Amino acid sequence: MTITYTITLLPKDYPDPSTWDEMISRQKDLRLLSLQIAPDSFSSTFSRESQFTREDWEARLKNPQAFTFIASPSSNSKSSPAPPISTFKITQEPWIGSAVLLGPLPLSTNPPSHPSTKASGRSELRSEENHITFEICALFVMPEARRLGVGNALFEAVIVHGKSIARERGCSLVCFRVSTAESNKEALRLYEKLGFKVVARNNFLSGSTGAGSCMRGTLSMELWSEFGSD
Repeated sequence: MTITYTITLLPKDYPDPSTWDEMISRQKDLRLLSLQIAPDSFSSTFSRESQFTREDWEARLKNPQAFTFIASPSSNSKSSPAPPISTFKITQEPWIGSAVLLGPLPLSTNPPSHPSTKASGRSELRSEENHITFEICALFVMPEARRLGVGNALFEAVIVHGKSIARERGCSLVCFRVSTAESNKEALRLYEKLGFKVVARNNFLSGSTGAGSCMRGTLSMELWSEFGSD
């Protein structure tokens, strides 16, 4: 099976109320569907987010530190990903995947794991002036669109956007962080292919407390990029 698709960054607002409402609704529907299809892939749950109000979903899109990317099928190109489409048209197309870039994160949340810092013991690479950190989350691709490069394209779009923000702020280093369940082998293969390295392993209790709960392992991974070296 071959499909062409496009990756589009959703805006923080839109002048036409009906289009904006449709965008909020589509974002909500895809997120809730992802929590139902792949509940072990996220730290949140369907039961929690299904209680969110329209204002909650709108706030997610308007968050100045959250950038939501959407994958949708495209008929305008023979190669994927195709160029981004208009905001109005994105509300008319099926959504087959999404990813969110969060950040820049506060310096206090940045783990001192840059390999150059570890090797030399230097602290200057950790200064707020020359590095910036983002978290990539809510990655989801519809089952029928998997293994077609959609997840990879979403990640690449997110990383390009994060690097552009870092350059605008005059940063020489940028770190991208992801967390995933240790059992999510497909996601791990994608992250490793993109160059992410495991920096920590954590356990958390999955499910309600009691007989149905179990401990699950999560992996924290990072990808560092130093401008001028990539």
